[in-house]
Amino acid sequence: MKNYLFTGLSLFLFLTSLQAQDRDDLFYKNGVVVSARIEASSIGLDVLKKGGNAIDAAIAVQFALAVVYPDAGNIGGGGFMVYRTAKGETAALDFREKAPAGVTRNMYLDAAGNAIEDKSLYGSLSAGVPGTVDGMVKAYDKYGKRSWKRLVQPAINLAINGFTISETQARELNENKNGFLKYNTSGNSFIRKAIWKKGDLLKQPELGATLIQIRDNGRAGFYKGKVAANLIREMNRGKGIITEKDLDAYSSTWRTPVIGYYKGYKIISMPPPSSGGIALIQLLQSISPYPLKKWGFNSDSTVRLIVEATIPLSKMIAATIPMMTILTIKNNFYLDGTRKTTMARSIGLPTGMLVNYDDPDGVVSSKNDKNKNGTPDYLEDFLLFSSDPPVFDLGTDLNNNGIP
Repeated sequence: MKNYLFTGLSLFLFLTSLQAQDRDDLFYKNGVVVSARIEASSIGLDVLKKGGNAIDAAIAVQFALAVVYPDAGNIGGGGFMVYRTAKGETAALDFREKAPAGVTRNMYLDAAGNAIEDKSLYGSLSAGVPGTVDGMVKAYDKYGKRSWKRLVQPAINLAINGFTISETQARELNENKNGFLKYNTSGNSFIRKAIWKKGDLLKQPELGATLIQIRDNGRAGFYKGKVAANLIREMNRGKGIITEKDLDAYSSTWRTPVIGYYKGYKIISMPPPSSGGIALIQLLQSISPYPLKKWGFNSDSTVRLIVEATIPLSKMIAATIPMMTILTIKNNFYLDGTRKTTMARSIGLPTGMLVNYDDPDGVVSSKNDKNKNGTPDYLEDFLLFSSDPPVFDLGTDLNNNGIP
């Protein structure tokens, strides 16, 4: 019997989950929902209890987190989703933000060619075209079972009725007050005269109104209509470059997950442009010869091994992720611990980085075919843009920057 683990960036979480299997109290009979806030997890669990599937629960949790934990999940940013059905079908959805069509090479540089501090991090010009709503709609259209309106409604209730903030959220709201004031001239729900304290009730009526549009109109509720008009109005005020065409053109992408193995476990994870899946599988391949179970979780030997395996990998990922992003557009790859030397060398990446390479038509190839520029022809498509934007006047922020 195969064991499946759905993974992101954290090797430690993976190893912890292996050890947890020795504890019967950590097994769940019908399902489990985990998120950063109990309000969101409870909503997801309720969806499952009422007959929804994992995608239904994920959508409901995503919108709930946009309200109660915008640090890591909101409708102004984007993300990745990895999914496996009960029948074994796997899928990965890339709904990360994309660059507006109006980006230019030197838009964050001064006349001397030096980077302008914070220009790529804060304000409307730093924003990418949001992908979360489109991603949730795409996931729902392909796998959703429950009513869309019922999946979004709990988040609306949280936004309008409010929720109690944590100590960390109170501190972050207070620490970021000046930034909120600087980039939100008309104010927002995060700004108030009094100091925020743990247990305070945070209501977000503007976000609630935006979620109502999404509930009633699906994708069009965000990328068209009132919400889109407000977003473009803010872009014009804040000298941003996202346009109506950018919003209309945005489309999240279904990709083939990367797959690898570790001591009997099949690992299904996110392919590029995420580095997490490849990084995790590569880490596991490098530490697999060592007796981690004997050493124990968090022992000196275990921690040292993982740290030493992580350092060179992080440098390799930083150096090669642009190339991997290009490859992903046309190719699918997976890692299984075999043939990696031959295949990695054939596509010009560090030894062990990628194992096997399949083109979209299913033809396996290790040839290094060159085009007229001397570049492998499967590297011809290039799409890589990264930004980390601002607090926004729609009851959300673009790309999760600086919001508790």
